Amino acid sequence: MVAAFLGIPLALMIFFVVLKYVPGYNHDGITAASFGAALGICTWYACRGVDILLDRKKDNPPPFFGNLALEEAYSEAKARLVEMHVGPFFMALKHDEPEAGRLVFSLIFSEMLGGFLSPPTEARRHMMLELFIEAVPESEQKPIYEQFAGKNIPGISELVGRSKITQRWHVDSPLVRSKANEIIKETAYELKRAVGIPLPEKIESKYAALRPPNWALAILAMTTIGIVLEAESVQRKELEARTKIHTQYEDTRPEESILPWQQPRPEKGPMRSNGPSNPSNTTESQRPQQYQQQEINQPNYPTQYYRPQRRDLHLERPQPIEEPQVETAPTPAPENSQPVVTPPVVDPMNSIRERFRQGIHTPGEK
Repeated sequence: MVAAFLGIPLALMIFFVVLKYVPGYNHDGITAASFGAALGICTWYACRGVDILLDRKKDNPPPFFGNLALEEAYSEAKARLVEMHVGPFFMALKHDEPEAGRLVFSLIFSEMLGGFLSPPTEARRHMMLELFIEAVPESEQKPIYEQFAGKNIPGISELVGRSKITQRWHVDSPLVRSKANEIIKETAYELKRAVGIPLPEKIESKYAALRPPNWALAILAMTTIGIVLEAESVQRKELEARTKIHTQYEDTRPEESILPWQQPRPEKGPMRSNGPSNPSNTTESQRPQQYQQQEINQPNYPTQYYRPQRRDLHLERPQPIEEPQVETAPTPAPENSQPVVTPPVVDPMNSIRERFRQGIHTPGEK
Protein backbone atom coordinates (compact mmCIF):
# COMPACT_ATOMS: atom_id res chain seq x y z
CA MET A 1 0.00 0.00 0.00
CA VAL A 2 2.87 2.37 0.78
CA ALA A 3 4.49 1.73 -2.62
CA ALA A 4 1.20 2.18 -4.48
CA PHE A 5 -0.21 5.26 -2.74
CA LEU A 6 2.99 6.99 -1.62
CA GLY A 7 5.85 5.63 -3.70
CA ILE A 8 4.42 6.27 -7.19
CA PRO A 9 3.24 9.88 -6.55
CA LEU A 10 6.47 10.68 -4.71
CA ALA A 11 8.59 9.24 -7.54
CA LEU A 12 6.72 11.29 -10.17
CA MET A 13 7.02 14.45 -8.08
CA ILE A 14 10.77 13.93 -7.61
CA PHE A 15 11.21 13.37 -11.36
CA PHE A 16 9.46 16.60 -12.36
CA VAL A 17 11.14 18.64 -9.60
CA VAL A 18 14.58 17.46 -10.68
CA LEU A 19 13.72 18.05 -14.35
CA LYS A 20 12.69 21.64 -13.58
CA TYR A 21 15.22 22.83 -11.02
CA VAL A 22 18.36 20.81 -11.79
CA PRO A 23 20.09 22.33 -14.85
CA GLY A 24 20.93 19.94 -17.66
CA TYR A 25 24.56 19.70 -18.73
CA ASN A 26 23.67 19.29 -22.39
CA HIS A 27 21.37 21.05 -24.83
CA ASP A 28 18.37 18.71 -24.44
CA GLY A 29 18.49 18.07 -20.66
CA ILE A 30 18.95 14.29 -20.91
CA THR A 31 21.28 14.28 -17.92
CA ALA A 32 18.76 15.96 -15.61
CA ALA A 33 15.93 13.72 -16.86
CA SER A 34 18.00 10.57 -16.32
CA PHE A 35 18.98 11.70 -12.83
CA GLY A 36 15.33 12.46 -11.94
CA ALA A 37 14.13 9.10 -13.29
CA ALA A 38 16.81 7.19 -11.37
CA LEU A 39 16.04 9.08 -8.15
CA GLY A 40 12.29 8.44 -8.59
CA ILE A 41 12.82 4.71 -9.16
CA CYS A 42 15.02 4.47 -6.06
CA THR A 43 12.32 6.25 -4.04
CA TRP A 44 9.68 3.79 -5.26
CA TYR A 45 11.87 0.81 -4.32
CA ALA A 46 12.41 2.33 -0.86
CA CYS A 47 8.62 2.59 -0.36
CA ARG A 48 8.26 -0.97 -1.63
CA GLY A 49 10.85 -2.05 0.95
CA VAL A 50 8.67 -0.48 3.65
CA ASP A 51 5.77 -2.60 2.40
CA ILE A 52 7.93 -5.73 2.57
CA LEU A 53 8.98 -5.00 6.15
CA LEU A 54 5.37 -4.43 7.22
CA ASP A 55 4.28 -7.65 5.49
CA ARG A 56 7.02 -9.64 7.24
CA LYS A 57 5.80 -8.31 10.57
CA LYS A 58 2.26 -9.47 9.73
CA ASP A 59 3.51 -12.89 8.55
CA ASN A 60 5.29 -13.49 11.87
CA PRO A 61 3.03 -12.15 14.62
CA PRO A 62 4.10 -12.48 18.28
CA PRO A 63 2.92 -15.66 20.05
CA PHE A 64 -0.05 -15.60 22.42
CA PHE A 65 -1.19 -17.79 25.31
CA GLY A 66 -4.41 -19.79 25.66
CA ASN A 67 -6.29 -21.04 28.70
CA LEU A 68 -6.66 -24.65 27.48
CA ALA A 69 -4.15 -27.44 27.98
CA LEU A 70 -1.94 -28.68 25.15
CA GLU A 71 -4.11 -31.60 23.89
CA GLU A 72 -7.38 -29.70 24.09
CA ALA A 73 -5.91 -26.55 22.52
CA TYR A 74 -4.43 -28.63 19.67
CA SER A 75 -7.71 -30.32 18.79
CA GLU A 76 -9.78 -27.14 19.07
CA ALA A 77 -7.39 -25.15 16.86
CA LYS A 78 -7.38 -27.87 14.18
CA ALA A 79 -11.17 -28.10 14.16
CA ARG A 80 -11.60 -24.35 13.95
CA LEU A 81 -9.09 -23.84 11.11
CA VAL A 82 -10.52 -26.66 8.98
CA GLU A 83 -13.88 -24.85 9.00
CA MET A 84 -12.47 -21.52 7.87
CA HIS A 85 -12.99 -20.54 4.23
CA VAL A 86 -12.88 -17.63 1.79
CA GLY A 87 -16.00 -17.87 -0.30
CA PRO A 88 -16.09 -21.44 -1.66
CA PHE A 89 -12.39 -22.02 -0.91
CA PHE A 90 -11.69 -23.87 2.39
CA MET A 91 -8.47 -24.31 4.30
CA ALA A 92 -6.85 -27.66 3.62
CA LEU A 93 -4.89 -29.56 6.30
CA LYS A 94 -1.52 -30.59 4.80
CA HIS A 95 0.43 -31.84 7.83
CA ASP A 96 -0.77 -33.05 11.24
CA GLU A 97 1.98 -33.77 13.77
CA PRO A 98 0.49 -34.07 17.32
CA GLU A 99 3.79 -35.16 18.90
CA ALA A 100 5.55 -32.02 17.69
CA GLY A 101 2.48 -29.81 18.13
CA ARG A 102 2.67 -28.69 14.48
CA LEU A 103 -0.16 -28.08 12.05
CA VAL A 104 0.22 -26.96 8.41
CA PHE A 105 -2.73 -25.52 6.49
CA SER A 106 -2.98 -24.33 2.92
CA LEU A 107 -5.46 -21.92 1.36
CA ILE A 108 -5.78 -21.23 -2.37
CA PHE A 109 -8.38 -18.74 -3.61
CA SER A 110 -8.90 -16.34 -6.48
CA GLU A 111 -9.60 -12.60 -6.41
CA MET A 112 -10.97 -10.37 -9.13
CA LEU A 113 -9.03 -7.19 -9.82
CA GLY A 114 -9.90 -4.19 -11.98
CA GLY A 115 -13.06 -4.04 -14.02
CA PHE A 116 -13.41 -0.25 -14.40
CA LEU A 117 -12.16 0.33 -17.94
CA SER A 118 -11.46 -3.28 -18.92
CA PRO A 119 -12.73 -6.77 -18.03
CA PRO A 120 -11.74 -7.87 -14.49
CA THR A 121 -8.61 -9.92 -14.06
CA GLU A 122 -8.56 -13.08 -11.95
CA ALA A 123 -5.60 -13.25 -9.56
CA ARG A 124 -4.67 -16.44 -7.68
CA ARG A 125 -3.64 -16.22 -4.02
CA HIS A 126 -1.65 -18.92 -2.20
CA MET A 127 -1.37 -18.87 1.60
CA MET A 128 0.24 -21.38 3.95
CA LEU A 129 0.03 -21.39 7.76
CA GLU A 130 2.41 -23.20 10.12
CA LEU A 131 0.89 -23.44 13.59
CA PHE A 132 2.99 -24.45 16.62
CA ILE A 133 1.25 -25.26 19.92
CA GLU A 134 3.38 -25.80 23.04
CA ALA A 135 2.59 -26.50 26.67
CA VAL A 136 3.57 -23.91 29.27
CA PRO A 137 4.97 -25.20 32.60
CA GLU A 138 3.07 -24.23 35.72
CA SER A 139 6.00 -22.24 37.03
CA GLU A 140 5.96 -20.04 33.90
CA GLN A 141 2.21 -19.59 33.54
CA LYS A 142 1.09 -15.95 33.57
CA PRO A 143 -2.31 -14.23 33.52
CA ILE A 144 -3.76 -13.89 30.07
CA TYR A 145 -5.02 -10.33 30.57
CA GLU A 146 -1.44 -9.03 30.31
CA GLN A 147 -1.45 -9.58 26.53
CA PHE A 148 -4.74 -7.68 26.19
CA ALA A 149 -3.76 -4.45 27.90
CA GLY A 150 -6.22 -1.65 27.28
CA LYS A 151 -9.08 -3.98 26.26
CA ASN A 152 -12.11 -4.60 28.44
CA ILE A 153 -12.80 -8.34 28.11
CA PRO A 154 -15.14 -9.75 30.78
CA GLY A 155 -13.97 -12.86 32.64
CA ILE A 156 -10.35 -12.74 31.48
CA SER A 157 -8.75 -11.70 34.78
CA GLU A 158 -9.04 -15.23 36.27
CA LEU A 159 -7.58 -17.06 33.25
CA VAL A 160 -3.99 -18.29 33.09
CA GLY A 161 -1.94 -19.10 29.99
CA ARG A 162 -1.41 -22.89 29.78
CA SER A 163 -0.55 -23.22 26.10
CA LYS A 164 1.59 -21.12 23.76
CA ILE A 165 0.48 -20.67 20.14
CA THR A 166 2.85 -19.41 17.41
CA GLN A 167 1.88 -18.60 13.82
CA ARG A 168 4.09 -18.50 10.71
CA TRP A 169 2.53 -17.37 7.44
CA HIS A 170 3.84 -17.75 3.87
CA VAL A 171 1.86 -15.61 1.45
CA ASP A 172 2.06 -15.36 -2.34
CA SER A 173 -0.18 -12.44 -3.33
CA PRO A 174 1.15 -10.34 -6.23
CA LEU A 175 0.00 -6.78 -6.89
CA VAL A 176 -2.42 -6.45 -3.97
CA ARG A 177 -2.19 -8.08 -0.55
CA SER A 178 -5.08 -6.45 1.31
CA LYS A 179 -7.28 -9.56 1.23
CA ALA A 180 -4.46 -11.75 2.52
CA ASN A 181 -3.89 -9.37 5.44
CA GLU A 182 -7.58 -9.56 6.32
CA ILE A 183 -7.41 -13.36 6.37
CA ILE A 184 -4.37 -13.31 8.66
CA LYS A 185 -6.14 -11.00 11.09
CA GLU A 186 -9.35 -13.03 11.06
CA THR A 187 -7.48 -16.33 11.56
CA ALA A 188 -5.65 -14.99 14.62
CA TYR A 189 -8.96 -13.83 16.12
CA GLU A 190 -10.59 -17.27 15.61
CA LEU A 191 -7.58 -19.08 17.07
CA LYS A 192 -7.75 -16.99 20.26
CA ARG A 193 -11.41 -17.86 20.67
CA ALA A 194 -10.63 -21.57 20.04
CA VAL A 195 -7.98 -21.87 22.81
CA GLY A 196 -10.20 -20.50 25.57
CA ILE A 197 -9.90 -16.69 25.39
CA PRO A 198 -13.42 -15.23 25.84
CA LEU A 199 -13.47 -12.84 22.91
CA PRO A 200 -16.88 -11.76 21.57
CA GLU A 201 -18.02 -13.26 18.30
CA LYS A 202 -17.75 -10.96 15.31
CA ILE A 203 -21.06 -10.17 13.66
CA GLU A 204 -20.84 -8.74 10.17
CA SER A 205 -22.93 -5.64 9.70
CA LYS A 206 -25.64 -5.68 7.07
CA TYR A 207 -24.17 -2.46 5.65
CA ALA A 208 -20.66 -3.93 5.27
CA ALA A 209 -21.26 -4.43 1.54
CA LEU A 210 -21.58 -0.67 1.11
CA ARG A 211 -18.08 -0.03 2.42
CA PRO A 212 -15.64 0.81 -0.40
CA PRO A 213 -12.22 -0.86 -0.50
CA ASN A 214 -9.25 0.58 1.35
CA TRP A 215 -7.49 1.81 -1.78
CA ALA A 216 -10.57 3.84 -2.77
CA LEU A 217 -10.69 5.39 0.71
CA ALA A 218 -6.99 6.21 0.45
CA ILE A 219 -7.48 7.98 -2.90
CA LEU A 220 -10.46 9.87 -1.47
CA ALA A 221 -8.42 11.01 1.53
CA MET A 222 -5.51 12.18 -0.66
CA THR A 223 -7.75 14.11 -3.05
CA THR A 224 -9.62 15.70 -0.13
CA ILE A 225 -6.37 16.89 1.41
CA GLY A 226 -5.29 18.28 -1.96
CA ILE A 227 -8.56 20.18 -2.42
CA VAL A 228 -8.33 21.64 1.10
CA LEU A 229 -4.74 22.77 0.55
CA GLU A 230 -5.62 24.30 -2.84
CA ALA A 231 -8.61 26.16 -1.35
CA GLU A 232 -6.42 27.57 1.43
CA SER A 233 -3.84 28.65 -1.16
CA VAL A 234 -6.50 30.43 -3.25
CA GLN A 235 -7.89 32.22 -0.19
CA ARG A 236 -4.41 33.31 0.85
CA LYS A 237 -3.68 34.69 -2.62
CA GLU A 238 -6.99 36.58 -2.68
CA LEU A 239 -6.25 38.07 0.72
CA GLU A 240 -2.78 39.16 -0.41
CA ALA A 241 -4.24 40.72 -3.56
CA ARG A 242 -6.89 42.62 -1.61
CA THR A 243 -4.31 43.80 0.89
CA LYS A 244 -2.09 45.04 -1.93
CA ILE A 245 -4.97 46.89 -3.58
CA HIS A 246 -5.97 48.54 -0.29
CA THR A 247 -2.38 49.54 0.35
CA GLN A 248 -1.95 51.13 -3.08
CA TYR A 249 -5.32 52.76 -3.75
CA GLU A 250 -7.08 53.27 -0.44
CA ASP A 251 -6.45 55.87 2.25
CA THR A 252 -5.13 53.70 5.04
CA ARG A 253 -3.15 56.52 6.66
CA PRO A 254 -3.37 60.29 6.38
CA GLU A 255 0.23 60.57 5.18
CA GLU A 256 -0.54 58.08 2.35
CA SER A 257 -3.69 59.88 1.19
CA ILE A 258 -4.35 60.04 -2.53
CA LEU A 259 -6.01 63.41 -2.66
CA PRO A 260 -3.66 66.35 -2.21
CA TRP A 261 -5.92 68.32 0.11
CA GLN A 262 -6.13 65.29 2.46
CA GLN A 263 -2.46 65.58 3.30
CA PRO A 264 -1.92 66.38 7.01
CA ARG A 265 -0.93 69.94 7.77
CA PRO A 266 2.20 70.46 9.84
CA GLU A 267 1.37 71.93 13.19
CA LYS A 268 3.18 75.25 13.65
CA GLY A 269 2.92 77.96 16.18
CA PRO A 270 1.00 81.14 15.49
CA MET A 271 2.87 83.54 13.21
CA ARG A 272 2.38 87.26 13.29
CA SER A 273 2.39 89.08 10.01
CA ASN A 274 1.10 92.44 8.95
CA GLY A 275 0.71 91.37 5.32
CA PRO A 276 -2.20 89.64 3.67
CA SER A 277 -3.67 86.35 4.92
CA ASN A 278 -1.85 83.04 4.30
CA PRO A 279 -3.12 81.17 1.19
CA SER A 280 -2.95 77.84 3.05
CA ASN A 281 -5.42 79.11 5.61
CA THR A 282 -7.72 80.21 2.83
CA THR A 283 -7.47 76.75 1.25
CA GLU A 284 -8.17 75.07 4.57
CA SER A 285 -11.28 77.17 5.04
CA GLN A 286 -12.48 76.42 1.53
CA ARG A 287 -12.21 72.65 1.92
CA PRO A 288 -15.59 70.98 2.27
CA GLN A 289 -16.58 69.81 5.70
CA GLN A 290 -17.04 66.29 4.32
CA TYR A 291 -13.29 65.89 3.71
CA GLN A 292 -12.40 67.31 7.10
CA GLN A 293 -14.72 64.82 8.83
CA GLN A 294 -13.25 62.00 6.73
CA GLU A 295 -9.73 62.85 7.93
CA ILE A 296 -10.89 62.82 11.53
CA ASN A 297 -12.37 59.34 11.16
CA GLN A 298 -9.31 58.06 9.27
CA PRO A 299 -7.27 55.42 11.20
CA ASN A 300 -3.66 56.25 11.95
CA TYR A 301 -2.34 52.74 11.36
CA PRO A 302 -2.33 50.48 8.25
CA THR A 303 -4.35 47.29 8.51
CA GLN A 304 -5.43 44.72 5.95
CA TYR A 305 -8.84 44.46 7.59
CA TYR A 306 -9.59 48.18 7.12
CA ARG A 307 -12.53 48.63 4.81
CA PRO A 308 -12.84 52.24 3.62
CA GLN A 309 -16.23 53.80 3.26
CA ARG A 310 -17.81 54.28 -0.12
CA ARG A 311 -16.95 57.64 -1.59
CA ASP A 312 -18.63 59.76 -4.19
CA LEU A 313 -15.99 60.46 -6.81
CA HIS A 314 -17.58 63.53 -8.37
CA LEU A 315 -17.49 65.27 -4.98
CA GLU A 316 -13.75 64.64 -4.65
CA ARG A 317 -12.75 66.89 -7.53
CA PRO A 318 -10.46 69.64 -6.32
CA GLN A 319 -12.24 72.94 -5.77
CA PRO A 320 -10.79 76.00 -7.49
CA ILE A 321 -8.72 78.08 -5.16
CA GLU A 322 -9.28 81.80 -5.39
CA GLU A 323 -6.17 83.72 -4.64
CA PRO A 324 -6.76 86.89 -2.61
CA GLN A 325 -6.28 90.13 -4.52
CA VAL A 326 -3.50 92.20 -3.15
CA GLU A 327 -4.04 95.98 -3.40
CA THR A 328 -0.95 97.75 -4.65
CA ALA A 329 -0.35 101.45 -3.85
CA PRO A 330 0.33 103.79 -6.80
CA THR A 331 3.94 104.64 -7.41
CA PRO A 332 4.63 108.36 -6.71
CA ALA A 333 6.15 110.31 -9.65
CA PRO A 334 9.56 111.98 -9.22
CA GLU A 335 9.67 115.77 -8.65
CA ASN A 336 11.87 116.88 -11.63
CA SER A 337 10.32 114.64 -14.24
CA GLN A 338 9.36 115.97 -17.72
CA PRO A 339 5.96 115.25 -19.23
CA VAL A 340 5.89 112.27 -21.52
CA VAL A 341 4.72 113.10 -25.05
CA THR A 342 2.54 110.41 -26.47
CA PRO A 343 2.64 110.21 -30.31
CA PRO A 344 -0.73 110.30 -32.04
CA VAL A 345 -2.22 107.06 -33.14
CA VAL A 346 -2.33 106.91 -36.95
CA ASP A 347 -4.66 104.54 -38.68
CA PRO A 348 -2.95 103.16 -41.84
CA MET A 349 -6.32 102.79 -43.52
CA ASN A 350 -7.03 106.50 -43.58
CA SER A 351 -4.70 107.14 -46.55
CA ILE A 352 -6.36 104.37 -48.55
CA ARG A 353 -9.79 105.76 -47.87
CA GLU A 354 -8.72 109.29 -48.98
CA ARG A 355 -7.32 108.04 -52.27
CA PHE A 356 -10.46 106.07 -52.91
CA ARG A 357 -12.64 109.13 -52.36
CA GLN A 358 -10.46 111.23 -54.71
CA GLY A 359 -10.79 108.67 -57.45
CA ILE A 360 -14.54 108.74 -57.25
CA HIS A 361 -14.86 112.55 -57.47
CA THR A 362 -12.24 112.89 -60.31
CA PRO A 363 -13.78 113.10 -63.80
CA GLY A 364 -13.28 110.07 -65.99
CA GLU A 365 -11.77 112.03 -68.89
CA LYS A 366 -8.82 112.99 -66.77
